[in-house]
Amino acid sequence: MNKRLLYFGDAPITSGFGKVTSNLLSRFRYEFDDIDVWGINYSGWPHDKPYRIYPGGTDDFFVRINKFIALIPEIKPTHVLINQDLFNLSAACNLEFPEKLLKLATLMEFKTTVYFPVDSYVPSSWLKILHCVDNSVAYHPAAAETIVDCGGPYCNAIGHGVDRSIFHPRNRLEARKHFGCPEDWLDKLIVTNVNINQRRKAIPDTLQLFAKLKQRGYDRLRLFLHMKPFNRDEVTNIEMIADQLGLKPFEDYLHTGRSWIGEVPPLKEESIACIFQMSDLVLTTSLGEGWGFAQSEALMCGTPIAAPDHFGSKHIMDVADRCGLSKFVTRLPISTHGVALWNDNSIVRYPIDMEESVETIETALEGIRPCGQPFDPTQALCDEFDWDTISNKFLALMVGERVAD
Repeated sequence: MNKRLLYFGDAPITSGFGKVTSNLLSRFRYEFDDIDVWGINYSGWPHDKPYRIYPGGTDDFFVRINKFIALIPEIKPTHVLINQDLFNLSAACNLEFPEKLLKLATLMEFKTTVYFPVDSYVPSSWLKILHCVDNSVAYHPAAAETIVDCGGPYCNAIGHGVDRSIFHPRNRLEARKHFGCPEDWLDKLIVTNVNINQRRKAIPDTLQLFAKLKQRGYDRLRLFLHMKPFNRDEVTNIEMIADQLGLKPFEDYLHTGRSWIGEVPPLKEESIACIFQMSDLVLTTSLGEGWGFAQSEALMCGTPIAAPDHFGSKHIMDVADRCGLSKFVTRLPISTHGVALWNDNSIVRYPIDMEESVETIETALEGIRPCGQPFDPTQALCDEFDWDTISNKFLALMVGERVAD
């Protein structure tokens, strides 16, 4: 019997979800006889992937869901894999998506797996779909435990990998010259934040943290931001906030949104790698990461990281600890005062404790030499973030076996 996979998720682009799509399917194509992708952000642009991508990004979310359900009897899959946020899938519950999916799976005898991040508390309404599929898979063990603790079914945990052909250590000065850093930045201590310009990524906290460090006399400190735009309602005006904090463009900070490098977001993977390779410290102040590619990829480039000690960032720092890289990881303390953002599913999230984080980062900076050499990410870390191992775990799970954490 031919094995046919229907994949629901982002098209293979440089977003977090798209990166997962690209790396998993590039390996799955040797296991499955046929692969079809319902690209929820895809509108039909040319691609060179060896599988069909249906344009699921041309309608609103509810229309996409109905079209996906209608596609299943046409494709006749043996396996369905959904890679998406639970809060998005919970919205589809209004269309009876879980019940329709379960009915089709029972009738057509295909297996369904849902793969998802957890970056906050999980309301019970988000769990409905997990009770209607064969396999629930979170991005890391703590996320899987959260699902069970919140009333969900048994949940597997499979992480993400890093493309070592792209993300690897490199001479910092060489990387800075290659990327096109200004001449007077070449010998500075560069702190970098690579993320989405979105409210829950808390970019103003990065700017405020940096400004407080500058006030303490760190004259050689520079901030580099690569902020991929999210949407008009959620974009932080970086220049306005920086100006209020007394930070000057080019003198104190740079970000790719000013198009000073000629290539505007989204950057190619090789350019993202170069950003990590030229940085002395990669920082995030996010209110919650489902995984945290910036942290795992920076570590593979031999660059120290600093991140909030929760959710995906915590998991990646725990992995670094297990691999003997504790001294290259800085855990930012979390505030006990939560915030609920507009248009964020009424979820309370917890930011970094600003004053304690300044002290923590200051201690970390004492051990970092500006434009110093990268550290060796170790074979143990490479094994943890290996896409081949991860895809094999998925394939084992999808044929009916549970996967060890």
